Amino acid sequence: MSNLVLTGIFCFTHLVIYLASVSCLDLAGPNRYFLGCWLCLMVLSPWIMHVWGMLAYCWVWSAYLLWMGVAFFLFLGSLAAMAAGWLLGPESAGTVFLASLGATPFIIGFGIMRARSPRITEHTLESDNLPATVAELRVLAFSDLHLGQFEIGARLDRILRMLRSVECDVIVAVGDILDYGRHNADLTQLAAKLKRLKAPLGKFAVLGNHEFYAGAEKSLSFLKNAGFKVLRDETATLGLAGFVAGVDDAVFGAKYDLGSAETVALQGKRRHGFTLLLKHRPEIQNDALGLYDLQLSGHTHGGQVYPWALVDNWLYPYFKGWYELPLGGRLFVTRGVGTWGPPVRIGSPAEAALIRIRSSARRP
Repeated sequence: MSNLVLTGIFCFTHLVIYLASVSCLDLAGPNRYFLGCWLCLMVLSPWIMHVWGMLAYCWVWSAYLLWMGVAFFLFLGSLAAMAAGWLLGPESAGTVFLASLGATPFIIGFGIMRARSPRITEHTLESDNLPATVAELRVLAFSDLHLGQFEIGARLDRILRMLRSVECDVIVAVGDILDYGRHNADLTQLAAKLKRLKAPLGKFAVLGNHEFYAGAEKSLSFLKNAGFKVLRDETATLGLAGFVAGVDDAVFGAKYDLGSAETVALQGKRRHGFTLLLKHRPEIQNDALGLYDLQLSGHTHGGQVYPWALVDNWLYPYFKGWYELPLGGRLFVTRGVGTWGPPVRIGSPAEAALIRIRSSARRP
């Protein structure tokens, strides 16, 4: 969604919060003006940041992102209060609104703690295409770090400690590792931390939509300095196990006149071995089905915050977890290790996935 669309949605939610607050709390005079000024400031925060530059980054962006979570639940509480007022009367509306005011800080606090507690989820996949000579291919997949949006030092260190504790053969980053808003000096330090991740068969990455928002060349330089081979509609080998292909996110539309980016990367390259496809968005191109064994995607964050996750699931039918695809392929959508917008997760824990791929031919 564009910034204008997001701003429009945010304006509407804040208008509902304002009307419910004034009505349910009987605000008047200075209190009403203060609330109105605060809500306007939060709506305009992203634009203020762009006008003032990095001097305003820390307080405006941090306050804005945290407030997004608060505003979401206050918006739901406002709608519930309005409904209670219409159905049961004004006193019920006030009671419901005050209850939402009291519950929101606890909900946000819980969500922040959940967002700061990523986990490793383990999965096993059997494939006829993994050579019998390969006992197992262990793929460590993560996505959606969104480095640059919020505090990053301690959070990144926790995530990297978790990732380094996993024994794997290959590491893949499935997009949105970088986001906009950081100085080049910060990027150098962050890349140095990510470079400490090691895997015998290498580290591969693809560009997500937020890498393009941050600047494609800047993101490419960052990922390469972090030790990743960035796959841009191309294929690389995974030793004797097979191949890995990766495609750019199609944030700016299709790049090719004939076929999808997947077919450009994979067509004519179906060889002996397991074929892994890295694609940021969990979208399936029919012309590429049968050219790969497993597609790894991210982007959705598993909804990140319920009940917003219901909208996300409507937008992306392939939402989170495992899906069987036609012609023998499979899709796994990771919930990601970071957050976008509010640094909160409710009902969708942060994860990196360790996928153990085993050959069906080795079964007794």
